[in-house]
Amino acid sequence: MSDLVFVLHRRPYRERSELLKVLGAEGGIYTLVAHGVRSLRPKFHVPEFNLLHIETSGQGQEPDALQTLLQAQLQESPVQLQGMAIYMGLYLNELCLVLLPEQMPCPELFLVYHQTLQELCTQETLRMELGLRQFERVLLELCAHREFFCIEIEQGRPIQRDGFYVLTDDSGFVPSGSGYAGADLLDLHTGQWQELRLRQLAKQIFRHWLHIHRQGRPLKSRELLRQIWSQLPH
Repeated sequence: MSDLVFVLHRRPYRERSELLKVLGAEGGIYTLVAHGVRSLRPKFHVPEFNLLHIETSGQGQEPDALQTLLQAQLQESPVQLQGMAIYMGLYLNELCLVLLPEQMPCPELFLVYHQTLQELCTQETLRMELGLRQFERVLLELCAHREFFCIEIEQGRPIQRDGFYVLTDDSGFVPSGSGYAGADLLDLHTGQWQELRLRQLAKQIFRHWLHIHRQGRPLKSRELLRQIWSQLPH
């Protein structure tokens, strides 16, 4: 089988090999055995945050089956994230790993993940933030439903610009006398991210949804980022 993938996570396997969790353009998230990649002269390199074309063998579609990595080739110039972009990249990877089931095709998310990495490479604050917010929105809509910001779940009716809505669980918004303004939710649905207030609101909503969805369990990457940020001079 061939696929375009990004490596999300790796861990040692036996003496010289690794188990890789990858996000594939066709296969979604799945696990590979990469034999010999920890030897002195590995057959190929599989760096994180780089687009790879891979060839595999094995019964990857069977439950708990592992595919063996046969070949891996970079498809673009090598990417090496720097500074805070490294931790943002780790944040993207952890979101995929904790929120997505294995072997669920998600081609749109794959494309947005790729685009977000390109934004992180620019080291431009606005572009990096826009990339993160867009990735979070696509991931949220994939995990909940595609009309998350435009349809309320209580009656299945369109969200009204003059209404207010709250998140009571991780499935979506319900009408309320206060809370998130319907006009803002509809603006987020159409991707109007240029206004700082809306980007901050999008971040707040995703954090709120993630807290409900994960029952308060924190992300390791966010805790690490918070620790590093607290040590920087302000």
